Amino acid sequence: MSVWELREAGRFGVVELYGLGVSATELKEGGFPLKQLKELLNLSPPQLREAGFGANELEEVGFTAKQLRASGYSIDEMKVCGFGPSELRAADYTASELRTHWGMLPKELRDGGYTLVQVKSAGYPARQLRDLHE
Repeated sequence: MSVWELREAGRFGVVELYGLGVSATELKEGGFPLKQLKELLNLSPPQLREAGFGANELEEVGFTAKQLRASGYSIDEMKVCGFGPSELRAADYTASELRTHWGMLPKELRDGGYTLVQVKSAGYPARQLRDLHE
C-alpha cells in the first residue's frame, strides 16, 4: 500500500508513518500537508527543502527569510516569496543584492533599515538618492 493509500484510508497519520521510517519526501508525495510536517514532526527548513518544498511554501507556513537562506535556498528561489526589505536585511542580504535581484528602490531599502551608506553603495544613480536622508 502506498503512503497516499494509507493516508486516504485513515489507517496511519503523519506521526505514525514518520515513526515507521517513511521519509518526509514520501509523506509530501503521499499528500500530507506541509503544515503537518512542520508542526507535528517539527521538521526544520533544511529537512523540508530536502523533501522538495519550495521557499514560497516554507514562507507561507511561517519560516523567516533568515531561516530559508540558512537552509540553502538561492536568491532566485527566494524571489518568489513575499519578504520585504527588513526581513531580507535580517537574512543578511546586502542593499546591492536587493537592488539587483529584487529591483528594490532606495526608499524601500531605507524603510527596511538599510543605512544611507549601504543604499549609496548599491550603485543607484544620484537622482534616485536625492530624497534620502540619514
